[in-house]
Amino acid sequence: MMFEANLRRQARVCAQLAEDCDDPYLAERFKLMASDLAAKADELDEFGKLLGERLDAKTTRRKLAA
Repeated sequence: MMFEANLRRQARVCAQLAEDCDDPYLAERFKLMASDLAAKADELDEFGKLLGERLDAKTTRRKLAA
């Protein structure tokens, strides 16, 4: 969870740099970086949820088998 929050923070920093940047090429690169970082954070969130569901299901099966 902390890793996803860090990626989102970095995405916000890149977005702010894009807004403050006078160079259009560099601003676009910052926007792309922000978008990529936010997408990676979303992917990690989804992966964490799926992993949690699998672990919960596995624990439940073990409890039922005991």
